[in-house]
Amino acid sequence: RSKTSLEIMAEMELQAQIERFGRLYVASSQVSRLVMRCKSREELLQEAVRILVDVGKFALSFISWLDPITQQFVPVSRFGDANEYADRAPMFADERLEGQGPAGTAFRQGAPYVCNDFLNDPITAPWRDAASSAGWRASVAFPILAGGSPRGLLSVYGREVGMFGPDQVELLQQVTLDVAFGLDRLAEREERRRAEESLRQKEDWHRTIVQTAMDGFWLVDIQGHLLEVNDTYCRMSGYCAEELLTMRVSDLVANQTPDETAARIQRFIEQGEARFESRHRRKDGSTFEVEVSLQYRTIEGGRLVIFLRDITERKRAEDALRASEAKFRDLFDSAPVAYHELDQDAVIRRVNGAECALLGYADGEMVGRPVWEFVREEERAASRAMLRRKLSGEPLAGPVQRRFVRSDGGELWLEIHDMPVWNETGEIIGIRTALIDIADRKKAGEALLASEGRLQLCISASNIGLWDWDLARTGSTSPASGKVKSGTRKERLTTTLRNGKIVCIPTTSQRRWTKSAPPSITRTGVTSSSFDFATRTAPTGGLVRRPPWCGMQRANPYVCWAAILTSPGASKPRRNCARANGS
Repeated sequence: RSKTSLEIMAEMELQAQIERFGRLYVASSQVSRLVMRCKSREELLQEAVRILVDVGKFALSFISWLDPITQQFVPVSRFGDANEYADRAPMFADERLEGQGPAGTAFRQGAPYVCNDFLNDPITAPWRDAASSAGWRASVAFPILAGGSPRGLLSVYGREVGMFGPDQVELLQQVTLDVAFGLDRLAEREERRRAEESLRQKEDWHRTIVQTAMDGFWLVDIQGHLLEVNDTYCRMSGYCAEELLTMRVSDLVANQTPDETAARIQRFIEQGEARFESRHRRKDGSTFEVEVSLQYRTIEGGRLVIFLRDITERKRAEDALRASEAKFRDLFDSAPVAYHELDQDAVIRRVNGAECALLGYADGEMVGRPVWEFVREEERAASRAMLRRKLSGEPLAGPVQRRFVRSDGGELWLEIHDMPVWNETGEIIGIRTALIDIADRKKAGEALLASEGRLQLCISASNIGLWDWDLARTGSTSPASGKVKSGTRKERLTTTLRNGKIVCIPTTSQRRWTKSAPPSITRTGVTSSSFDFATRTAPTGGLVRRPPWCGMQRANPYVCWAAILTSPGASKPRRNCARANGS
């Protein structure tokens, strides 16, 4: 029986489907091999769409990637698009009209969208004219997942209606999965490459830091062999790097035996880290002090990462500082003057032996206590207030005198000399104080006051007028009595001989009653006629044997006659006594 035309057409259709499936299978196999050999993302995407057109015999194939800002699918690779359809038919992933087509639907749903009659499918209306002019009759869109989320689309177009059957869709889905796998593989490779490059750069940077560090560096295994050293330690030790890398730690440590060094390394491994000081030996046999900072790492069977700092100069400076501090402490403690130092709260932080002996306390009994606790209780509030004012920076008067209380309860007069202590910023951070025992001075002052009181009492009780006459200032000063020349004390203190009318009798035999002008007063003395006052008084050094008589004007209109007895004072002033002789 001959075949009918329908049967022939059915066979031809079947044959065509078999051929299309065969071509697509071959194309799918080639894409799978491409994923394993391609070197870049661009190569994978471009070769995949080329294989689908050249081998799979589809009319157009392109891959587009979503722009997250504009939500538009941007073509990144295409093949067979002679009419630039992908550019003339923009597609979107959002809810706008251009986002409701096959591409947007497949992307949002995360599943393939098959359109076997492109020109009659309602959702293809925005692209129908462009597809018609290009000759497209069917299409399929597959979402491409990257990192588990849709990132782009694979779009395939054909010139025949209904050409994408289930078998073709399944193979194209496999192609899409292969492309997604290839993209993830390339992304991982690129990420790994970047990580390796970053690690290499960091290692180079760290190596540069280690080699140029001011401290020495060792990398040591758990047996004590030096695996790596830097240039700084080479300069410190005098060895070159090649020599050091043949040595062990025990070859360089000068203050331990090899067994002690090995045991110490084992302790460091157990502790994990350590910091200590040691002494190393140079190539020329000399030694130098080092500060060692060590950490243990379990990499490559165990490694000790060690940094070594040359502290030779620091140790010398520390020794010199200790010697200087000891010398200062010795001078401080042996100073004959009582001395202490206060902090910002007026608490004693340091006190010398002289002060402890003066007040009868031990060093430990005074340090840490406010200084006013050693002042007489009635004066503590004033002492505390003055110290706070000084610590606040307020300038105060000179030394002050206070009574301190000894440990046995006795009181002691001390003169306080304070000096503020400033820091680098000019802030007062304490006070240095020297204390001077003024008990003898206070006793002498009290005795002098008592003596002057007795003298004043004698003068007041006598019948003799007394005043001091300063020849240098040509006037009388400090009259002691008003029995000769009356008037108030203020008047007597401000009156000079030139203010009163004085009649001087040159000799005792010449007692003439005169009212003449006052005698002239000069640095050489008082002269009247031929009587030279200074000449008469200076040589004797005591009382004048034949005292002259003077008429002295009283505050009232009367004149008082007085005999002048003179004696030189301690300096320029002459002390003069006037005995009344009538008026």
